Amino acid sequence: MRASASPESAERRLTTLRRAAARLRARDLAKVLGGVAAVLFCLQLVYLAAANLVLRSQLIQDAVGASEGFALEFSEAYSLWPGHVHLKDLSLRIEDYNVQFEVALGSAEVDIALTELP
Repeated sequence: MRASASPESAERRLTTLRRAAARLRARDLAKVLGGVAAVLFCLQLVYLAAANLVLRSQLIQDAVGASEGFALEFSEAYSLWPGHVHLKDLSLRIEDYNVQFEVALGSAEVDIALTELP
């Protein structure tokens, strides 16, 4: 009788160990996913701060104005999502030795391919 009880108890122990391992894996997975979500949230906050700081400064207008024949002006700009910018009173002037034109918009939403900027 002892021989028959041993395989059953071993099977119960094995089942208990499997359940504990599954709970541990689910807990570890939840921790990893929580960490990934926290990192992504922090990166989004860093983007919001950096992008809006750059948009409020004159860095972009100065960079475009440094190119010969180009001038960019806007009164307000903000970005909530990477690569998507909301602008007000946008004016882009381009001059060449034989061509001159200006694009002026009251408000605009611009999508920027961030991977192509460099």
